[in-house]
Amino acid sequence: MSHHIYQTRAFIIDSSDTGEANKFIAMFTEDLGLIYVAAQGVRLVQSKLRPFIQEMSFSKVSLVRGRELWRLTSAEKLISLADRRIPMALRKVSAEILQFVRRLVQGEEKHDALFSYTLEFFEFLLKKSAFSSAHIAGLTALGKASILHELGYGSHDTLMMELCGTSASNGTNDTHDTHGAHVAEGTKHRITEEKILAAEKSLRELEMHIRIALESSHL
Repeated sequence: MSHHIYQTRAFIIDSSDTGEANKFIAMFTEDLGLIYVAAQGVRLVQSKLRPFIQEMSFSKVSLVRGRELWRLTSAEKLISLADRRIPMALRKVSAEILQFVRRLVQGEEKHDALFSYTLEFFEFLLKKSAFSSAHIAGLTALGKASILHELGYGSHDTLMMELCGTSASNGTNDTHDTHGAHVAEGTKHRITEEKILAAEKSLRELEMHIRIALESSHL
């Protein structure tokens, strides 16, 4: 009996070892949502699939649905987010954002907007080489707020305020252009330097308020 082969792009979030040479892999896929995949023999040194399913890789995978599990049949790495040439701080952001997606996405359900945003987020990261620690914090908050919004947990600006402790809009209204026309939702949450800097500014303001409160408590 032949099985249908599903081909899709996927973020390899993490994995655990099973048996003598197998892995059980958590993937966030473009067409199937969050799935768990059994990969046979991939821990063997001679495995051809081994380099393509490392954690924090973005790969094109081929899968078949077994009776209880998805099974991996082939893979092709497109991007490595764990590349040692990428600064450690950015690799930590990558891991944190992917784990955040894993915690929030429930079951096998396609999430077009969330997948597109996650891919855009990592493409943006890979274009950069250096961030300040506050810049990293702002970028992480922006990523999490956008993920929560895409999953229906609230408006983007409100979520940014909750994550940063204050408004990240920097006094502007991103929902309308200069003529008051409503901007498409898809453009509102696009990653830009301005939005990261706004999130960074909000985090600095929050830090300042906390410092003032701590100093006042010791008076």
